[in-house]
Amino acid sequence: MSLHSLCLPKGITAREFIDLNVEGKSRLEAFWDFLSETLSVRPGSINIFSVADREARIVDIHFYVLTDNGYLRPEKLHSVLAAHKKKLQSLLRVNVSQVQVDECVRADCKTSGGCYTQLTVSDSPTLIDSGALSLASVKVTSSALCGCAAREMTHRTCSSYPTNPCLNGGTCINMKNGYRCQCPPQLEGPDCQQTRLSFLGNGYAWFPPIRPCFDSHLSLEFMTEEDDGLLLYAGPLATLLPGDNEDYIAI
Repeated sequence: MSLHSLCLPKGITAREFIDLNVEGKSRLEAFWDFLSETLSVRPGSINIFSVADREARIVDIHFYVLTDNGYLRPEKLHSVLAAHKKKLQSLLRVNVSQVQVDECVRADCKTSGGCYTQLTVSDSPTLIDSGALSLASVKVTSSALCGCAAREMTHRTCSSYPTNPCLNGGTCINMKNGYRCQCPPQLEGPDCQQTRLSFLGNGYAWFPPIRPCFDSHLSLEFMTEEDDGLLLYAGPLATLLPGDNEDYIAI
């Protein structure tokens, strides 16, 4: 399951988010309707399972969207919300600080070579009561962890794992620096975790965003018949608002 997060700061509490406003509808209901309309999904596909005060008048919202084809991938959902961020702010009458909560913005991890945000779900629920509506909410805590998870991942020998570490029928082979996966046709990746992709000039692949590892290396192999074209883009997918992150990579 993919957990999606939203941060609504400045001038609102969790109780005010679920409370009825002057139009007779709560911000919670308005947000629900917004997701259903923007994503073209049934309201029943949306589960807003955590609404909580982060600090003074700042609210964190966590949710997921389940369709007939499975859970919507976070990279797609976050991009759609970012593209409609201005409309969402106008609808809810709040300032949306982050579509995907990133604790690394406020963390000092300069000496650790990277940073990533970890979500922890508690077994203890929280209750928000506005008088007209009560919401039992799962408690989700987000925290910044210094380091670069991708770069720090190590491979051991094949026999060190209780099951085959190679996915989708891959063959595990012992190497000097740990295992290596020999993948079936049309599969690739370190663990045979993804389908091999090719394009005929009118398609693209959408992957999770590149995490901020301060000393990273990226390599590409490609063959093309065109003189000019975009091979890789990592960055904002919507018009930037004041305070938004402006970093991007384009190859």
